[in-house]
Amino acid sequence: MRETGQEDCVRSEALKANPGETFWQIYFREEEIKVGSMLVRMVVPRALVPLLEDYLQHHRPVLLEGRPDLGALFLTDGGNPLTQQQVTDLVGRLTYKHAGRRVTPHLFRDIFAVYWLKTHPAEIVVVSKALWHKNIQTTIDRYAWAFDSSHAQARIEECLESEAQNRA
Repeated sequence: MRETGQEDCVRSEALKANPGETFWQIYFREEEIKVGSMLVRMVVPRALVPLLEDYLQHHRPVLLEGRPDLGALFLTDGGNPLTQQQVTDLVGRLTYKHAGRRVTPHLFRDIFAVYWLKTHPAEIVVVSKALWHKNIQTTIDRYAWAFDSSHAQARIEECLESEAQNRA
């Protein structure tokens, strides 16, 4: 994770408006994600930036304690990069402690997808991109049950009414 500017930014519109803008982004190389064969980038949500900056300034240096920095963001107490299983276990323990239910990172993805489709039923492409699915069919196969077909008819009606108003 690093702060970035115009040269490799995923927020091209923001950069067009303000070429000097900086923001935090996360990226995963092909070998670091389940699907492989694609680089994944995402912007860190604004609400998390102060927490991230505090961690980077005050806590991560303590975890490294003079050890070489291998570039991983989150570290064990011994300064080594957290493994996927360690992250899953940690998130599960913390959610159980604070919410009374164990929720894994993958379950967070499912919760987000279902929530988004129930509140924004026409935006399956948004869900597909947010979940980094290489093919939208994967998203449809896994989450179409969360989409009530009446939403499709309502959306068609909205479009038809909008077109009729534009013609009038």
